[in-house]
Amino acid sequence: ILLSFLFVFQFRWGLQGALLATVGSAVFGAAIRSYLFRNQLPASGRSGRSEITALYSYGLPLLPRELAEWGRIPAQRLIVASVMS
Repeated sequence: ILLSFLFVFQFRWGLQGALLATVGSAVFGAAIRSYLFRNQLPASGRSGRSEITALYSYGLPLLPRELAEWGRIPAQRLIVASVMS
């Protein structure tokens, strides 16, 4: 929310700012998940990259869905607004 307010309203980047805020929030969320996953692994036998990648890939397929939802909702609003009186 903070990124979208900053990019869209403060910098007046419009749609490009909204897209950049969406991607930025997804990257920030991925970094937070990666940090949390690393802290959940046992400290004595920290796993290699393969286990971290397996944990991280669990949430990665949700990113295209989030972007699609972000575009679908405004499109539906336009359709409903043009159909309804």
